[in-house]
Amino acid sequence: MVGLSKENYRLCHIFAERLEYYWREELVRHFPERTFDFEITDDLLDEYGVCLTFFQS
Repeated sequence: MVGLSKENYRLCHIFAERLEYYWREELVRHFPERTFDFEITDDLLDEYGVCLTFFQS
């Protein structure tokens, strides 16, 4: 939560959840036979703030 107010931090998580939804929809549409995992975390791999990543399972 470095440098963010509680409200901005909350909004960043909501935004990340929406991005996950749309990315998941597109990945299913283009790669229906594959499975992907998503992760929303804070400071993932030395990144700043809320981070969204996905990878093939």
